[in-house]
Amino acid sequence: MKLKPLLASLALAGASLASQATTYSLGVLPIAPAKPAIAGAVVSPGSFSDWWSFSLPTSTSFASFATTSITLGGTLFDIAGLSLGVYTAIGSGYVTGGSTHLSNVGLTAGQNYYLNVTGTGTGLFGGSYALIAAAAPVPEPTPLVLLGLGLGVLGWAGRRKSEAANGQAQDLPSGGMTADLAMA
Repeated sequence: MKLKPLLASLALAGASLASQATTYSLGVLPIAPAKPAIAGAVVSPGSFSDWWSFSLPTSTSFASFATTSITLGGTLFDIAGLSLGVYTAIGSGYVTGGSTHLSNVGLTAGQNYYLNVTGTGTGLFGGSYALIAAAAPVPEPTPLVLLGLGLGVLGWAGRRKSEAANGQAQDLPSGGMTADLAMA
């Protein structure tokens, strides 16, 4: 009878070794063209699900960011079925996902995000992967609208000034100054 609890304990221990979950931190992602955040992990044989927390810089001039590169690769050893997913919380708030590369993902400045890396370590001692991530700011529409309006006002003012100068030239008598001198 004491054999059943022992076997149940061994089965649970084996299952926990086969499915690993670890949480790491990338910190605040650098803004491109600065050097990207580079990290990596070594995994044991079997399936794994690693979570990488990261945030985007808080900026007054940019409200959103588009990731220029979240790539798994570089040094990939003995891993099968590698995939990425971006979440707003661990296990919930799915934003987007892909196989080994994500690009142009709209994210909000100053918010925390989680990158889920999943796969299976196939080597005798598991496997390893490298992660490369950076962000590029996307300008808010408001400054662009203001810039467009400002350029429009400058164009309108220039055209009005040009029309006013042409209007004064047309107000002169048809003969101009030479007609006045001929009469004198």
